[in-house]
Amino acid sequence: MAKNNKNKNEVLKLFLINFLKGTVVILGIVIVLLGAYLGREIYTGWDQRKNAVEPDSGVFTESQIDELLTATPTEPFTESLYVEGPAEVNYGLSIKVLNATETSGLAGSWRDKLYALGYTNVSLGDSNEMYETTKILVTEEKMADELRDVFPYADYEVGNVPDGAVNGPIEGVNVFIFLGNDSIPQSEE
Repeated sequence: MAKNNKNKNEVLKLFLINFLKGTVVILGIVIVLLGAYLGREIYTGWDQRKNAVEPDSGVFTESQIDELLTATPTEPFTESLYVEGPAEVNYGLSIKVLNATETSGLAGSWRDKLYALGYTNVSLGDSNEMYETTKILVTEEKMADELRDVFPYADYEVGNVPDGAVNGPIEGVNVFIFLGNDSIPQSEE
């Protein structure tokens, strides 16, 4: 009986030792795999986060700002709408850029140009009407004078936006830019 108990104890001891060894090996493999995964995520994730800029955040990287400031406008902007911008920017303007064409993304590209010129309160929307020529509706004439440097060939009006002309909220907006077909870069027409 003592021999039987000794054999049982040795078997139990061998089982526990092998069980612990197996557990250590499995844990070692898990740690190595987890380390490799995290290392790859940190390396590639850091690279992506370092260069990431949210498109609608209004924040540009240093290289994007340099590119915007040194970029030469395409031919249609040089001859129709886009000029260097005002000498002084009125930061109190609340501008809503509205796409009044069938070209998607047009309002966003003009918003980015206005940001680059120093306008900070610029929102986007869609017009319920299509325009051939860009129309700018302002609540005061002096606002139109400032924007004439940016949009010299647009049609300007002083007044309020007609009911139903704009999708989305318009409270607090004092400048509405209805982008017409003349504001589309030639490569997109």
